[in-house]
Amino acid sequence: MAKQQQSGSGDGFWPRMILTFFLLIWVAVVVGNMLGYRAIDQFLASSDEGVGEVSLPTPAPRPWVHKASEFQAEIDGSNAQREEEAETIIAEPVTEPTPLLAEAKEEEAQAKEEPAPTPQPSGRTLFFGAFVQQSTVTALEEKLRAEGVAYEVQEVPVEEGTVYRITSSPYPTSEEAQRRLEELKAKGIEAYIDG
Repeated sequence: MAKQQQSGSGDGFWPRMILTFFLLIWVAVVVGNMLGYRAIDQFLASSDEGVGEVSLPTPAPRPWVHKASEFQAEIDGSNAQREEEAETIIAEPVTEPTPLLAEAKEEEAQAKEEPAPTPQPSGRTLFFGAFVQQSTVTALEEKLRAEGVAYEVQEVPVEEGTVYRITSSPYPTSEEAQRRLEELKAKGIEAYIDG
């Protein structure tokens, strides 16, 4: 009786390999972190300036070298000029605001001013109601058109949808608005003097 050899399936070979692989990675990360912290602590302890200050050497800028020798003298001259300019730069504090900064502050002050109120038409308006259903709005619009009332419909967004606010155009005087209100109430149209 010959035993059949299994080709790696069912004997747990691959799960063990994956587990071993992740275990090795974890060990490498932990050991690397410990060694890294130890190296940083040693570097900080050996620093001449003391703990907390780290002075790493800064490489000097390499001069740019051109392949063509006729341009090299010009390049060296510009490099030397830049080095001289870099040594002679002196920063002075600004005592007065620059014109651009002053203009920006003026614009900001103008933006903060309240805008001029929009002129409201004189007189009174009639308020017919605020409705949610479009069919109610359409029916009231038909009644107002039949009576010759100039009106406005404002759509006001609310959480539940839209509310349609219906008002008349402004009447020149309060007396005229009151007279029109009584006429409309006599014909069965509910309204109130608004504002």
